[in-house]
Amino acid sequence: MKISIIIPTYNRAIVLEKTLPTYLKQKFVNEIIIVDDASTDSTEENIKCLQNKYPNLFYIKHDVQKGAAFAKRTGITYSKCDLILFGEDDVYFDGNYSQQLIECMKKNNADIIAGRIIYKSEKESDDESITRCDKIHKPLIDFERFEGNFSIKTNQDTEVPFVHACYLARKQIFDVIIYDKNYGGNGYREETDPQISALKSGFKIIFCPHAICYHLPRQKVNKGGQWKMNRLFYEYWTIKNNHYFLKKFYPFLKENYKLKQGLYLMLIGFLIERIYKLILGMTSAITKIRFL
Repeated sequence: MKISIIIPTYNRAIVLEKTLPTYLKQKFVNEIIIVDDASTDSTEENIKCLQNKYPNLFYIKHDVQKGAAFAKRTGITYSKCDLILFGEDDVYFDGNYSQQLIECMKKNNADIIAGRIIYKSEKESDDESITRCDKIHKPLIDFERFEGNFSIKTNQDTEVPFVHACYLARKQIFDVIIYDKNYGGNGYREETDPQISALKSGFKIIFCPHAICYHLPRQKVNKGGQWKMNRLFYEYWTIKNNHYFLKKFYPFLKENYKLKQGLYLMLIGFLIERIYKLILGMTSAITKIRFL
């Protein structure tokens, strides 16, 4: 089985230099497709230099910025393999990430599968970050907020309603579903949306704890991508996108996962939580400025 890796990117040339080598080392990969969403930095020059060394590295650039969802749709259109593995420019893969996912996919007869994603802290090694996340005691899926805790350690493969953004999928799924382009700003929920659509169409989704990928610390990620916006706008789009997502899928989710809260209680609860986090973040920032 051969894999097409698709990596959308925008103004992350320096970050991509750190993460791309881990994609190039993955097993069963036939091609790596970089979809540049109209970057203005050195992304194009850097990738074209690498193409001389890696003939399976392909580069596509949008003339105008269209967003991550559209970039992934572009990559899917150009991909040639039966399996698609989505990457992120600020995420790097463990050496056997693709191999573990394929093995788990076969074992579970899954259609979509992803491993643990470890959000690293600054100056933290891979092993240290795993040890920290092993101590997290949260449910894999929080059904009150309908959010996933995909950093946690579980003892076995688990069937779930969705996984995170760096997942392996059978390409045939995208003959049935598409990436919804209505998620604006930071793109919150734009990854969950197609997975819930796949679930509604009868496809099977598995979380595989044996495969691991790592999200770079935010301090090491430049202001490209979703982090180019300030915190206020980030929270605005998180709330707005969550509202769109829940209104779209709530009847299906309630029927299949016996959600205890009504739609509007979920929306209000989420709104209060995000406003609280925004205030907490702004207070922390003001405190730091005072002590400078």
